[in-house]
Amino acid sequence: IYAQAKSQVESQIDDVESDLWAFINRMQEEAQRTHRQVDRARNAHEYYQVLGVRPGADLKTIKAAWLEKMRQNHPDRFVDDPEAEAAAQQRAQEINRAYEELKALLTGRENRRAP
Repeated sequence: IYAQAKSQVESQIDDVESDLWAFINRMQEEAQRTHRQVDRARNAHEYYQVLGVRPGADLKTIKAAWLEKMRQNHPDRFVDDPEAEAAAQQRAQEINRAYEELKALLTGRENRRAP
């Protein structure tokens, strides 16, 4: 009976420990997500500036600005000039990053699959 009781208690402790580690991992992920949102908020003025919209603009305005900036700066427009194409590639990366960061800031979602 002692061995059986000991085995049950150890099993319960293992279950509690497993649940606790799962909880700790969820809290760490949430803290990291919150930290990324704080960083986005700190840098938001830069992202708004890159897209040429006023701070506090809504997502529809931000997307329209992103599309327009990408039309103007897409690397494919400069295939005949390697230097201009490289500069456009760099600028397109900045524009895309600004759009993604502002979208994540405003929606709270870091990607399309996130809840």
